[in-house]
Amino acid sequence: MSEDIRSGLRGRWAGSGAAAATVAISGTTWLCLFLSAQGVMIALVLLWPRILWLPFLCDAVMAALTFFFAADRLRGAKPEARLIWTMVLSAMALLSLGHLMQFWDVARTEIYLSPVLQPAQVSALGVGWGALFVCARVPFLFLFAQIEENDDRPYFRVIDLLQSVLIIGLIIIVYSPSLVGASPLAPNQTVILLSLVFPMLTFFGAINWLGRAPGYGRQLVGALTLYLLAKSVANAVANAIANPAALALGHAPLLQEARNAPVLALAFETLPHVIFVMAALHQFRPGRLVLSDSQRENIRFLNPVCFTIASLCLAFAVGRYNKLLGGALILLSVLLYVLRSAKWQSDFRLLKAEASAAEQARTDFLLDINHEIRSPLTTITLNASRLNREAGLSVDQAILVKKIHMGAELVISTLNSILDMSRMEAGALRVPLKPFDAGPVIGEVVELLELQAEHRDIVIDWRATPGPPVLGDAKRLRQVLTNILANAIRYAPQHSKIVVETEVVASAEGPVGRITVTDSGKGIPQSQQDLLFRRFSQLEESQAGGLGLAISSALMKAMDGTIGFESGPGRTRFWVELRLA
Repeated sequence: MSEDIRSGLRGRWAGSGAAAATVAISGTTWLCLFLSAQGVMIALVLLWPRILWLPFLCDAVMAALTFFFAADRLRGAKPEARLIWTMVLSAMALLSLGHLMQFWDVARTEIYLSPVLQPAQVSALGVGWGALFVCARVPFLFLFAQIEENDDRPYFRVIDLLQSVLIIGLIIIVYSPSLVGASPLAPNQTVILLSLVFPMLTFFGAINWLGRAPGYGRQLVGALTLYLLAKSVANAVANAIANPAALALGHAPLLQEARNAPVLALAFETLPHVIFVMAALHQFRPGRLVLSDSQRENIRFLNPVCFTIASLCLAFAVGRYNKLLGGALILLSVLLYVLRSAKWQSDFRLLKAEASAAEQARTDFLLDINHEIRSPLTTITLNASRLNREAGLSVDQAILVKKIHMGAELVISTLNSILDMSRMEAGALRVPLKPFDAGPVIGEVVELLELQAEHRDIVIDWRATPGPPVLGDAKRLRQVLTNILANAIRYAPQHSKIVVETEVVASAEGPVGRITVTDSGKGIPQSQQDLLFRRFSQLEESQAGGLGLAISSALMKAMDGTIGFESGPGRTRFWVELRLA
């Protein structure tokens, strides 16, 4: 372990001109330092349990260690984590000063002081460390208001800072009503109010963690939430094991007042710092979202609502002591929320206008591409067909001409698919529903693809049988069946058979006409079946996928029909269903 500490503390010299030394302390070294400090503190309290100021000094040391840990991590932090480490640094700086002042406030009553230091007994010292403790919560609240990168703009940062200061200020006034000229609360009421601070911070931390995208920033917010949760438990234990007589005298609900269990009290008071460091150093990075995008967006809007509700509740409590001040704070709480909402609405309208302009630009681009590319492609296909009919072509020349024709047809088909998908997204694709006989449509598709199947020695087994008319569009059904049957021919093994069948089946909405295409291919893996009908989803090389099936699914939906499949080793079966006319 000594070698690890030596390597962790080894300096790295960098820079030009005047050399500057920067010491990179490893995570293992930090963890050893915190665990060692924890063990030494417990040992000291066990050796001298009656020294009242010792636990306060231990708290100051642990907060100072956390401050230096945050400073060390801030130097090499990524942009997404700098704000978090800055807030931790600020909070721990305030806590360190508060604990030192708290230690001095207690120690001066137990240690002999020279007459020169006697003025330090002024009661303002106690007010000072209490104020620092409360102000140390502001960075946490400010940080928990920053869920997304969009909220990191200066406007929202100012609003979040004002809202955080407002809530902490309200908490101070609520449990110190003497600040507004009201009579002080009973000691037990003060204990309850102070005990609610950390759970409230933990709640906001949990919301922030859920709303964040996976990454190191989310891990740090989770570490802080664990820290605050441990502090909440520590306060609960403090109130449970504290001396009732001490609380009745108005002593603050400090964990160290539980003199009957100093070791347990010390462990609970300083252990959250160790928990925070361990969680921050943990290398686990969540690779997936805990919530969906829509749920995270809801939390992003819910976060300021929770802040506003908390500030309003506290402002109403202040109104019990001073109606004028309470009313002003209520108006301030509402004003901060309105300012944030107004900015959101303005940004939303701007983004909506930009999205509309981008959609129009995309539509114009597609139309231009369709016009500029389709005309020469049509010329190529017509000339290739005419050339293919000319006599005197050699075998190689005929093959080349055929490939030119097939390539041009493929590009035209892709253009049609893109235009169809664009119309579907814009809601401009309208499919007229009329009764028609599906048999002739299936026959045309089979005849169209029969030559392609013969090239692979595949037999298409289709027997036309009379059936009831279905409700839909014959042209669009032909497009869907062509895509399904072409995929079956492409991925079925050579010298195999594809079966095309029609039947009438029962459904929840009544009888429907079903058309089934079954091949004996290797099947679609279970892990990739969910991607089959998504746009531009590319499955394995030997599997179907892409725009064709996504368009087929949209067309069937436009005709009030359905498309589905089932696949296993050696067998894949697609079907489409249309209502009977």
